[in-house]
Amino acid sequence: MNLTDQKMSPVKALRSHSKNPYQNLALYTEVIMNFFQILRKKKELIPLMLIMTTAAGGASSFAVYSLLKPEVIIDRKRNPEPWETVDPTVPRKLLTINQEWKPIEELQKVRKATK
Repeated sequence: MNLTDQKMSPVKALRSHSKNPYQNLALYTEVIMNFFQILRKKKELIPLMLIMTTAAGGASSFAVYSLLKPEVIIDRKRNPEPWETVDPTVPRKLLTINQEWKPIEELQKVRKATK
């Protein structure tokens, strides 16, 4: 029996980097189907997969949420002073209870003097 006559496992086939994109798609589909077959056979893995998927989704969504907050500066070249664009009436905490913002007169005077 020749090595080319043997059927390769899907993982080895994916590592071989085929030039045909449809063949790669078929191999990816086969790997996914094998994964679901394993879950069917071993039902005790289903809660673990649900918990892991939920944790990964929550962690990634919180990371995106944190990056979109104005306290995180990603591009310093376009906006060198990002604290000037922060709206003081919008709460910046994840949970804010009974917050009232009052401007400090001394800081307002300094701000007007520096502009």
